[in-house]
Amino acid sequence: MTREKASRPPTEARTRPSEPRPQDDDHRRKIVGALALWAASVDPRGTLAEVYLRSRSLDLEDDIAETELRWHPGVGAMVALLRNVHTDVPQAVSRTFLDPEGRKIERKFLGPVGGASVSPRPTRRPALREVT
Repeated sequence: MTREKASRPPTEARTRPSEPRPQDDDHRRKIVGALALWAASVDPRGTLAEVYLRSRSLDLEDDIAETELRWHPGVGAMVALLRNVHTDVPQAVSRTFLDPEGRKIERKFLGPVGGASVSPRPTRRPALREVT
C-alpha cells in the first residue's frame, strides 16, 4: 500500500529556517544569561562531561572542548553553545545535567533557541567523532 502526499503546499516554516528577529529587552536578557553561564563554564576534559560522552562512544576532540562544549561544576551540567544559524552569533546554551557517575539526568535550554544550532556550519567546526 502506498501513501499519497498531501496536495497542500508546504508552510513557510517548513520551507526555510526562521529569520533573525529584532531583539527586544527580554530577548537580550535571555541571551546575556545564557552567555554568562557559558562564560562561567570550564574546559570539559577530565570532567563528568567527558565521562558522559565516552559512555555514548564519543571522543571529545581538542577543538570542540571549550569552543563548543564546556562543563559547569556549579550546576553539574555539560554546556553546549548554540549559535544563530544565520549570523553565527552565540545566543543560547544547552545544559545536559549529569549524575555523579556521568549519566544524563535531563537536558534543558537557556536562552532563545529558535534559529540556533550547536554547529550551524559543520564544515567550519568538526563534529564529535566516535571512539574506536
